[in-house]
Amino acid sequence: MALQFLTRIKISKNLEMTAELFSLSTFYFPFVGLMIGVILYFGASLGEGNLQPLTLATLLLILEIVITGGLHIDGLMDTCDGILSGREREKILEIMKDSRVGAMGVISLCLLLLLKVVFLYEIVLRDDLYMVLFMPFVGRWAMIYALTCYPSARSEGLGHLFRKKLNKKSFFLISLYSLIILSFSFYYLSDMMALIWPLTALMVYFTAERINLILGGHTGDTYGAISELAEMYFLGSFLILINI
Repeated sequence: MALQFLTRIKISKNLEMTAELFSLSTFYFPFVGLMIGVILYFGASLGEGNLQPLTLATLLLILEIVITGGLHIDGLMDTCDGILSGREREKILEIMKDSRVGAMGVISLCLLLLLKVVFLYEIVLRDDLYMVLFMPFVGRWAMIYALTCYPSARSEGLGHLFRKKLNKKSFFLISLYSLIILSFSFYYLSDMMALIWPLTALMVYFTAERINLILGGHTGDTYGAISELAEMYFLGSFLILINI
């Protein structure tokens, strides 16, 4: 369920999408993110040396969008349309539910894609391709954080369904196995990861807090937005810290 919801990879057409299964699938969100990262890393390894850095960075971004179907990007645009409208809470939620995309959604999308391409370009230039392995992983962990630690802004929708079986114990177990996987990167890849992870988590915290303050909770759209922003924070944190 987690794989079929978060990606365009289909395992079974006959999978019964019950509310309980939706909620239980959240335990595997970071793991699915790691699977996406493996595909991106494989693509980056194939392109390295055969493509110019900017071309490879652009293709990696396109590959990620193809794999996920732009699911979280859609959430980012809806979230920015609503929150940056400057309206009251109920009007913001109404705007976010509207299928039409406004100016702030388009602007936010353009800025996100530009930043991710620039960050990926820098990473390809530095030959630190392992960053694309963990980028989607951290993004999906950030979704679990928002799902677990904040109330639902709506009493219906996919975001509300995902929260049914989630609790603080679930979040602890998910974070524990996420940390174990990340500890592999600390030891074998770069000790810099030990600094990038807390800095990214801190920025995710402030973002989630701000959204919660405005909406009084989170929605399916904001979970997607947090995932996309966490990926950007992760790459940006690496580039800032590595230069320092």
